[in-house]
Amino acid sequence: MTVKVDPENNEIRALFDLADLDGRDVLEIGAGDTRLTRRYAGRVRRVAAVEPFAPAIARARETMPDELASRVELHPVAFEEFAAATESSSFDTAILSWSLCCMNPEIMVPALEEIHRLLRTGGTLVDIHPVPEVSLIEVFRRGQVVFAKPEPNSDTQEARHADDALRQVAERDLFVLEDATKFDFRIYAASVGELRDFSAEANAHEGDTGDQVQDASESEFYEQVEDMMAAAGEGAEVAFYEKGRIARLRPVR
Repeated sequence: MTVKVDPENNEIRALFDLADLDGRDVLEIGAGDTRLTRRYAGRVRRVAAVEPFAPAIARARETMPDELASRVELHPVAFEEFAAATESSSFDTAILSWSLCCMNPEIMVPALEEIHRLLRTGGTLVDIHPVPEVSLIEVFRRGQVVFAKPEPNSDTQEARHADDALRQVAERDLFVLEDATKFDFRIYAASVGELRDFSAEANAHEGDTGDQVQDASESEFYEQVEDMMAAAGEGAEVAFYEKGRIARLRPVR
């Protein structure tokens, strides 16, 4: 598979610009296959990478470089289970890696409360989630966008729930927002099939919606994208685009 996730390194550059991770004890919630973890783990003292989706953990174990294995602890459990078994003030930094927006809305604030408990005095919470805007499917030819339309499965409601949860804990004086920025995030593939397979695997934990009308509309949309890829010719790439927001918050004691 020739899928490339954020080859421009916008995500990791935004993380390093916003948070000092050098020598820190880090908790990453929703680490997935540790795609992001591997980009920063060389700087930290240790990472507790929490990810309940078993196939993602299996890929993490297969792809973890030997030089990082001693620093990255893989925890194949839900965050609630991990938090219940972990002492307070165990981490300098917590990273919500595109995961707050994937939680059920009713557990977002309780999860943030647990993160507050797990962070040490002077610690940092870093939250990464999509901006509540419609994501796009783009076709590139020679580095130029020749097609861009809203992705059929775009759901801005999840990001809005995450924004609301962060607002609630700030209003309760659990966290103070210190800084935030936005960045472009793209996943490239050499074909529509590759991009859709990657997306389906990445979102497998969400289950099947069973919406046949939506499936038919989605298939029609991607047929149009395939036609654009064919018209663009050899070397054309398709990309999923969304804008991410990364925020640094300080726990209030």
